[in-house]
Amino acid sequence: MARRQRGYILIYALTILLFLVGTVTGAAYALRLNAQEAYQQRERLRAEFRLRGALQYALAQFALAAQAPSAAGTPSNAGQPDETEAAWRLEASAQQLQIDGTQIAIAIDDPGGIADANALDERMWTDYFAALGVARPGEAQRWAAAVIAWKARVGKTNGRGGFAGIDDLLLLDALPATVRYGGWAAAERPDTAQDTAPGFPDLFLVGAGERVFDVNRAALPLIAAATGASTEQLDAYRAARERGKLTLSDAVRLLGERARPLLQESRTDPVFRLVLTTAAGGASRLGLAAFVQRRDGQVRVLASRLNPVAAANPEP
Repeated sequence: MARRQRGYILIYALTILLFLVGTVTGAAYALRLNAQEAYQQRERLRAEFRLRGALQYALAQFALAAQAPSAAGTPSNAGQPDETEAAWRLEASAQQLQIDGTQIAIAIDDPGGIADANALDERMWTDYFAALGVARPGEAQRWAAAVIAWKARVGKTNGRGGFAGIDDLLLLDALPATVRYGGWAAAERPDTAQDTAPGFPDLFLVGAGERVFDVNRAALPLIAAATGASTEQLDAYRAARERGKLTLSDAVRLLGERARPLLQESRTDPVFRLVLTTAAGGASRLGLAAFVQRRDGQVRVLASRLNPVAAANPEP
């Protein structure tokens, strides 16, 4: 009898021991996951602050470069380098910057024109979606109607009569994700061919879009929306741009007279796109895309957006 009681006690003790081991192991695993999550969040915040700091540094460089013409006629102090000579100009280029020991790549690109999402009517949206080349017959018109209905609904809710930001457009799940977000990764945009499917954040602003587009650089879907060009006209225009640089007269001949006031060979104070990426962060690597424009003598940020960036050399 005593031996049986000792057996029960042993089983009971082992059960309690197993329970404690399981509890401690589970708690340790949960603490490890929480620590990893906290570490990832901290690294993401650090990456974001680096990118936003790099953007402010770029704006300071543009401001410094703007002083170069006025400083050109003034002799610099002997033995002191002219800082305006090394400043970044607001033009297509690639720059490198180190912040907090991390290398940040900055690509400056002129996309050829950015449209105001609130300025497009249903016909223009239909032509835009058709020019993307991803819509099946009848889909472009349905998508356009969905955008106009969504704009009215959002505008009634926010009291502005239209979209308050690009995020409003991205929330429209009646459109495929590839149409909303496009096919470009943030780090690939400046070097990717023009015919890669763009997304709303690549081509649209809200309340600050351009009214004219560059003859040779503007995205074809925006040209289709602005001019109402047919598929045949747009194909001929695309082929002509691929053969060489076009003039405004060439564009009018290919697209019709309605393209004349909408296209220019050289735009005044165009909107530039800055794409900043950092190698830090591993799988959660971030990119920052910003639209900037020179206004009243200063380069101002019109919009900016953080995006996750795929690793340049993913592990197998």
